[in-house]
Amino acid sequence: LEAILETGSMLCRADGAVAMIVSGNRLSVGASTGLYAPLVKNNRVSWPIDSTSASGRAILERRTIFIDMSGEREQYTSSAFVIAEYGVRYNIVAPLLRGDTALGSLVFARMIEEPFTPQQVTLIETFADQAVIAIENARLFNELKTRNQEITEALRREEAGSAILRQISRTPEQLDETLQAITDAARNLTGNSSNLSLIDGEFRIIRAQSKLDQVPTLEVGQRMPLSAALLEVVLTRRTLVWSCTESIDPEPWWREGGLRAVAVTPICQGATVIGLLGLASITVDHIPAANVNLLQSYADQAAIAIQNANLIRELRESNRVVNENLDMQRVMSEVLAIVASAPTNLHATLPAIAEAAAKLCDATSAAVGWIEDGNLFTFNGVDVLTTPIDPDWVRTSFVASVATRGEPIEFHGEFSEYASNWAYSAQLLARLREVNGVSNEAQHSSLGVPMRGRVGAMGALCIGHLAGGRFTPRHVAVMESLAIQAVVAIENSRLFNQLQAKTQELEVASRHKSEFLANMSHELRTPLNAIIGYAELLQEECEDLGQQEFMPDLGKIHSAGKHLLQLISGILDLSKVEAGRMTMFLEDFDIPTLIRDADAIVRPLVEKNRNSFVIDCPDDVGMMHADLVKVRQVLFNMLSNSAKFTEGGTITLTVRKPVAEATVTFAIRDTGIGMSEEQLSRLFEAFSQATAETSRKYGGTGLGLALSREFCRMMGGDITVESALSAGSTFTVTLPVSVVDGDGDGGTGETS
Repeated sequence: LEAILETGSMLCRADGAVAMIVSGNRLSVGASTGLYAPLVKNNRVSWPIDSTSASGRAILERRTIFIDMSGEREQYTSSAFVIAEYGVRYNIVAPLLRGDTALGSLVFARMIEEPFTPQQVTLIETFADQAVIAIENARLFNELKTRNQEITEALRREEAGSAILRQISRTPEQLDETLQAITDAARNLTGNSSNLSLIDGEFRIIRAQSKLDQVPTLEVGQRMPLSAALLEVVLTRRTLVWSCTESIDPEPWWREGGLRAVAVTPICQGATVIGLLGLASITVDHIPAANVNLLQSYADQAAIAIQNANLIRELRESNRVVNENLDMQRVMSEVLAIVASAPTNLHATLPAIAEAAAKLCDATSAAVGWIEDGNLFTFNGVDVLTTPIDPDWVRTSFVASVATRGEPIEFHGEFSEYASNWAYSAQLLARLREVNGVSNEAQHSSLGVPMRGRVGAMGALCIGHLAGGRFTPRHVAVMESLAIQAVVAIENSRLFNQLQAKTQELEVASRHKSEFLANMSHELRTPLNAIIGYAELLQEECEDLGQQEFMPDLGKIHSAGKHLLQLISGILDLSKVEAGRMTMFLEDFDIPTLIRDADAIVRPLVEKNRNSFVIDCPDDVGMMHADLVKVRQVLFNMLSNSAKFTEGGTITLTVRKPVAEATVTFAIRDTGIGMSEEQLSRLFEAFSQATAETSRKYGGTGLGLALSREFCRMMGGDITVESALSAGSTFTVTLPVSVVDGDGDGGTGETS
């Protein structure tokens, strides 16, 4: 503008010029030259935009005005003092217009008695257009400069925020470093000192501070009560902004410490205030709103950082607990596997439990003691020691003290103190400490928990830290869990030993019983055969003598004897099988001939209950090498059983010889009463009947099926059954085509 004024004055032969600039609703001097040059420094040169000044009139009328001061001076009261002071004769005033917007005016003055020519007026208007361009360019440049400054500042803030976010994402668990980075960024971007504190009940703890100039700050780690003003920030969750120009001092020490401006904003997680972030200055009287907004933004980032750190800490704690539980489960599984593999060997299982305790509790030594037969067996990590329980000795042993007291004992202190309490245990530990290079002057820790059984303490489980490490509640819980496992192992061992003893006694008794019955076979059968024989002789003699009145009684004696002989034979045969004294006589025989013999014996029994008997046996089914008597007895038992439980139905015997499997199958299918699932489950048990009602109605001893299956299994086969209530049953006997004897030579002979 000054260059335009100087050039215009020179070309138009003006004595002075001034550029008036619109500022709100007034005009002020923007530039001046010549006789008007002093106006730039004169703060009085400012007047309203109205017709009381030549510039105001030109702007209002939107045209260039020529003024002859000799006749028009009185109407320009606002600028009269300028005209009077500088002795101006003529003025040319050109408005500076940008469209409908007035930017100001150019005033050229001449002191001589020579008016401005029209050409000079046109030239001045041209300079006014250039001034408009200059003003507009300056405005655009200033706007661009301001915008660039804003963008630069925004970029700085964005870079600072990104750096903080990178810090949060890179090391989320290092909270102190992140909080310090936030306070540093707040200081750098606002030019004020910054500090950050976290709330702890009614106190706050300084966690980070970034000092600038001589601002008094609080030390990191300092704990101090919340003042009334800061408590208000916490309760209302509103930012506190204070200036020294205010009459109220929220914190008296702020003004006393030389602070001139302070801003404190809450750090919130949801509805809870967890900390405070503040700015302080000793050089400015207030914290700008932009800096307060920035402070609140950093408070949000601090909240994210704190939440992330808490989540990481909780996650790591959760992972630690999970890993500890997994380790405990794995060790427990190993302990249970050892207990299961050696249920009676406490010298193997309990030391394993002690080693597991040391592993899970990070202990350097472990011991376990258990009471058995008046002795205390102690595993000290190397050997199992046996010591009679003596009161004097118990007082010198840590393990024995815990076992006999029945309560947990925890010691932490000087090793010499431990030795004075438990001299015997201290001697063992002294050697262990020497091996591990631990001085006896060092601290020592021991933890012992009793192994409580149903009748009191059964022993103790103990661990130790040679260098005096502390035990945690988790260690105590782990020890108590392992102590329970140790008690289970001891009780299982005792019960298992008792069970083994009882089992051996029962096996001996069963063997004696079976041997007795097997040995009594001849003694029992001979008298019965004699009774049956004499009954038959008496029947013949009575028939010859015509004494028919004795025949029914003799028939009953004969039938009862035969039934008793059959029952005793079954019992004796089953006892022989159980005693391992049943003999097989292997021979070759024709299967169709076997079936015909069975038909001749069984058909009358089958037809007795109005049943049909169907035999499906191919003539070319071939030969078998087996015990003919036992195979015949199995078939007779199966067919008799079906005939007994079937009335007015059909019994089918099907014989097949699958070549690929080298077996013979005899399937006996009936349409009788059938069996339930519960009856099938105990079908082959000796002396077992379907139900009490069935036993009363159909009779029987319940030995036939059990003995038949034993015979089949002796010959390398088996019996299977399919049945349903009221739908009949199918028994399938499967036997090898060639039964192998006990010596495995496949020949004819005896086996037992």
